[in-house]
Amino acid sequence: PEAPGPTSPALAAPPATVDTPAVPTELANSTLPDADRKKLRRELMAGIREGADAAKAVKAGLALEAGNALDWESVFALARAQQLGGEGDKALVRYNDFVTKYSRNDFVDDAYFYTGEILQARGRKADAVTAFKKVLARPSSNMLEQAQACVDALK
Repeated sequence: PEAPGPTSPALAAPPATVDTPAVPTELANSTLPDADRKKLRRELMAGIREGADAAKAVKAGLALEAGNALDWESVFALARAQQLGGEGDKALVRYNDFVTKYSRNDFVDDAYFYTGEILQARGRKADAVTAFKKVLARPSSNMLEQAQACVDALK
């Protein structure tokens, strides 16, 4: 049998430990037509890749939000796009909301890490260390080495 082709991590199914249902309840009240929602979601996800247009991604994410069409992955991607686009204050709020709403999601450690990056860039070293240590408290995190390096650099 033919091996399956590569899949985009941004479009892959959420991990089994994610505390969202198979059909996100967040989309139950969506006012966007399905085709529009999918197009905006693709624009949002494309905008968080290296070298992409973060401003375009933020615009797509905000349109999804206005249409009540943000699922967990889109919430996270919008926060990341805002961070990459220089909207650190807005990104911090979204990362915090993400961690609160999706506390068991596998991307919580990423949200903590990116929060630490924003805080570190603002010179808030103690707060950044706290955020990076939250990553270190999650042994299955894929960001352990980066978080430890940041903690070590901030000592």
